[in-house]
This record gives sequence, structure tokens and C-alpha cells, in this order.
Amino acid sequence: MRFQQWKETETRNYTSAGASTPARLSWPDAVAYQESIQNPSFSLTDAAFQNARVHTDRRGLPVTYAGRFAVVFRLQTEDGEPWALRCFTTPGDGDGTARAARYQLIQKYAEAHRNIFVPFRYMERGIKVGRHFYPALAMRWASGEPLGRWIENHRSNPEALRTLCGSLSALLAKLEAEGIAHGDWQHDNLLVADEGRRLTLVDYDGMFVPELAGQRSEEIGHPNYQHPARTADHFGPGLDRFACLVIQTSLLGIAGNAELWDKYSDGESLLFQRSDFVNPGESPVFVELKALAELDQDELLADAVARLEDACHAGAMSTLLPGIDVPTEELDSKTYDPIRLASAWVESVKSEMTFDPKTTVVGNSVGPRQWWTLPEVVKSNVSQTSAARPRIVAVATQESFDYIERAHSVETLRAEENHLNSWRFGLALCIVVTLALVFAQNNGLRFFLAGPLFALLVNLGSLGFSRWPRKMIYDELTLEIEKMNDLIDKRKRQIADKGGQLASSGMTNVSDFVQEKMRQTSINRVLTVPGVKVSTLRVLREAGIDNAQDLLKRGTVNGIPPHQMTALLNWCQEREDEAAAEYRKNMGGGRYAPAEVSRLRHEVAEFERHLAHLKRERDNFPETSFRTYVRRLFGVEGTTANSQP
Repeated sequence: MRFQQWKETETRNYTSAGASTPARLSWPDAVAYQESIQNPSFSLTDAAFQNARVHTDRRGLPVTYAGRFAVVFRLQTEDGEPWALRCFTTPGDGDGTARAARYQLIQKYAEAHRNIFVPFRYMERGIKVGRHFYPALAMRWASGEPLGRWIENHRSNPEALRTLCGSLSALLAKLEAEGIAHGDWQHDNLLVADEGRRLTLVDYDGMFVPELAGQRSEEIGHPNYQHPARTADHFGPGLDRFACLVIQTSLLGIAGNAELWDKYSDGESLLFQRSDFVNPGESPVFVELKALAELDQDELLADAVARLEDACHAGAMSTLLPGIDVPTEELDSKTYDPIRLASAWVESVKSEMTFDPKTTVVGNSVGPRQWWTLPEVVKSNVSQTSAARPRIVAVATQESFDYIERAHSVETLRAEENHLNSWRFGLALCIVVTLALVFAQNNGLRFFLAGPLFALLVNLGSLGFSRWPRKMIYDELTLEIEKMNDLIDKRKRQIADKGGQLASSGMTNVSDFVQEKMRQTSINRVLTVPGVKVSTLRVLREAGIDNAQDLLKRGTVNGIPPHQMTALLNWCQEREDEAAAEYRKNMGGGRYAPAEVSRLRHEVAEFERHLAHLKRERDNFPETSFRTYVRRLFGVEGTTANSQP
């Protein structure tokens, strides 16, 4: 009831103020927003962003991060603060007033709980595209790694994985104590920091707060983390329990067997997919986790699997609370403020980084970082005893070379020295034994054993080379490149399957299709508009307007009264809506195919950008040839060339 009253008030205010975004207006897509934001002084209404620098790719185009309902751009204001601007591609409801009301309610909770949310500003007239203004959401860049990438980097650290399980219990308890729910826990919306002890939630489109009681959810979350029976009517406290149990069970399984991550994770899930929740009895993930719990006598994993299986058979809102204890160090708003930490991080980067044109890594791409994630910085790891090694530094807004950083880290250098010393001792021992046999009295035995000992020396050298810490890091980088190639191939196959007529028609997005249809709509059809006469058509012809697209671009025409011009523009907008509906109906073979294909294309673009980044890192990686390893093994310093075997 409170929300309904709020919405009615907002609707009256919105109408009385003169809505700049008509309900029937087709909302911009990612391409339209990308074109508009290239000139922030004209398109952005907030003074703080009008002189901001928009993050661009190597072609000079704004980098976009597309989701299901919005496209996000990264901005850097004049004072150096990083921000994210979220622009909506759908109204969410009839004219956007309910969305505005929801965000204003959610905003105060985000401000009050800065330890788990990132405060934001909802701007009704946030960005101008063409002649109209559209709402936008501005949020400071948050620190931490997205859950999926964090697990990728910590899958061999069971302690950190189990710590994160407890942190999730603490987060859920805090949300339920406040009577709120996020509604879409998943691999991209949970940011993890401090070895799994700190969590931040982002993306608040489906968030529930007490004032929204009795309303329907704007979205129902990622299907690989939500109960299969969940609908928009399932909206209230406790909404995050199922997703929490899904994530915790996955974490405990990976903690018991890290190979599960490589076996089941596909970039859109941790271990489970929606099909596993529909029929857990025949799910290979459930079967394998039960066997793992039995083999390791892991009662915590067994309990988590049992609770998740029970939740799948129960109702969408009937999930039990997790049975994992909250860690000793809970989320404390007094000590953990993601915005304060992010600002301090940026300042520390500015003060600590040294820049040398010969050693500074430059570039525009930052790989597949999500829009809310601060880019990782490659800091110099040169110790006093290794001054000859090249420094690897990068600006906060430039790309980071994580694998090269690891190769030059103190930990890797120490492990490499220990490795070389061990193998030097082993080789020396083998050489001594071989020489002893050479000078032995029994010539038959000497020649009989000489061959196997020589082969043993060769095999030991190859084995040592494969376990060389630098080589192992390089192999990880190579595997990551192969994985990205596989993901790109998979997405392209999905595009081919879902695209239907999209590929053959040349209309790869709704904007192109609508514009072409408008150009094909003769201006003679304006005679069907009430009040428009032949004299009006003559004026339009004399002004050089031949089709609906020309009229829409012109906006105003001398000699045509304002009320008739308004009717003509409304007619154009109706033609746009009809064209968009035709595109959704006929192109791609399904109602949602165009949007799905567009999302897949964005993913391919992001994957290809990350792949190019990984290849650049491979090209700049320290040499890892067998010749270099042998030189290091025998105390001859290897070259620093960048060539690879």
C-alpha cells in the first residue's frame, strides 16, 4: 500500500513536470547510448559528469557492458573518481515511474548499509539520446572481484572457499534482519574481497525492501541460481536463501575437489544449472557431490547438498536457512566501506606508482572486467636483490598483466630458486653416479647402465622443466587462452542457432531494422493522421521530407502548426513501435531471440577483447624455453627476450 501511494504521487509529479520520455517511445539500445555518450557535455545532465572522460576501447569507442535491461559505461570525473553510468534499454513498466519510485526507495537502504551495498543516484533525466531524456543510475566503482572470477583464482584454496561460505551466511542474516532481499545473487552480482571475508552486492533491479510488500518483482534473477518455480509473485524477505544455498554448496564442493570447477563451470554458473534443480535425482552434479561428501566424510557438504535438494522439491520461498556458521569477523559497516576503500585504493595507486616510458604497460582494454569492478593494478615487485628485473607498472585505468605480475612476484621468484636448487642437487647426484660407473672396473656393467642413466638424465631435465614455476604460470596463461577461444566458439554457435534470419537479413539489431522500416514508410501516409490535410503534405514535400525517418530527424518544419507537428511525431513514434514489434516477431524465430542474440554478440565482443589482452600478455611474458631453463639451472642468467617456444 505504501508503494502504491508512492507511485501515484510520483506519477502525478512526473506528469505535472512534463514527462520527457513518452510511454510509447522506443527506448534506445546499446548502440544509441554509445553514440550519445561520446559527447558527455551534451548528453549528460549532471554537471559532475559533463566533463568526465568516458572509458574507450582501442578503436576510440565507449566500452559498453550490456545486461538484460541496461547498458553500462565507465566514467572518470575531473577529480579522478571512477563512476559507472547505468542506462536502461527498457522502461521496466508503462512509463518508467514505478522504476523511479522503486529506486528511490532502494536508495535509502543502500545508503544506510554501505558495508554491503554501493550507494547510487537515480537520475530521472540522466542522459539525452536524440530529442529525449532517459533515466540513468550513477554509482561509484566498487572494489572486489566478481564471485565467478574470485572462485577461478581461489579454487585451490579450500580455506578461503569455506571462509566465503560463512561470509555468505552473515550477509544473508544481515539482509533478513533488515527485512530486505537482493533478489539476484549470482557470479556477477557478488563482489568478494579480503580472502572471502568481505562481500558487496551490486545490481539492484530486483531488490526487495519493506515498502515494496505486496508488489511483483521486476525480474526473477539468473535461472542458474534461482528456484525453477520462482515467478514475479515470489517477492519478499527470504528471497535470497535458495541462491545462497546454491553458491555455498558449490563452494564446499570445489573446496573438496577443485577439478569440479573445470568440469562443470561454463561462465554462466558455478556448478549447478537450472536443469539440475528441476530434477536433482538425475543430476550428475548432485550425484558427484554426494559421492564426494561420502568419500571425504564431509558432513558440512553432505548437509548443504541435502538442504539444496530439499529446497528444489519444496516451494520457491520454502528454502531453509543455511547450516553454515557465520565467521567470527562479520560484515561491519564501521570497518568496511566499499566506497571509502575504493577511493583510498585509487589514491594509493596515484601515490605509489612510478611511470617509466620504457617499462610502463599501456593499453585501453581491461579484459572482461565487469563494469562495477576496479581494474587490478600490476604493481612493481622488484626486490632489492633483483634490481635488474624489469618493473611492471600500469595506470589504474589501463590494463593489468596478472600472469606477468605473478612471474615477477617475490613468491614466484622464491619458489623458482628453491626449485632450481633441488634439481641442481638431483642432477649433480646423477652425474656423480654416472661418472662412478664410467670408471668402474666392470666394463660390461658400465656400458649396460650408461644408456639408461643418460635417458634418466634427459627425463629428469624434462620433468624439471615442466615443473618450473615460471613455465607453470605460462601454461596457465595458455590454457586460459584456449578456454577463451572455446567460449567464443560456443557463443558464436549459439548466435548461429538463435539468429535465424538475423544473419541473412543484415539487420543485426532492432535499431537498424526500425530505421530501415521508417525510411521505407512514405510520407504520403501522414494523410491517415487525423487533422493532417493535403496542404500539410505539400509543405512536408517542399521541405525535402520523403519518408517517416526524414520527418523524425527534422523534428520541426516551418509552416506546420505545433499541434499538427506533435500529431505527426506521435505518428512516427507509433510506426517505430510497430517496426520494433515486427522485428521481435519475425526476426530470429522467437520473441526474445533478437535480444538474446544481441546479448551473445556483446559477450563475444567482451571475450574477444579479453582474448586479445591475454595474447598481448603472452607475447610480453618472460622467456620460458627449455634452453632458458637449462641456462638458469646451470647458473647462467637467461635472456629477457619476449619470444616464446
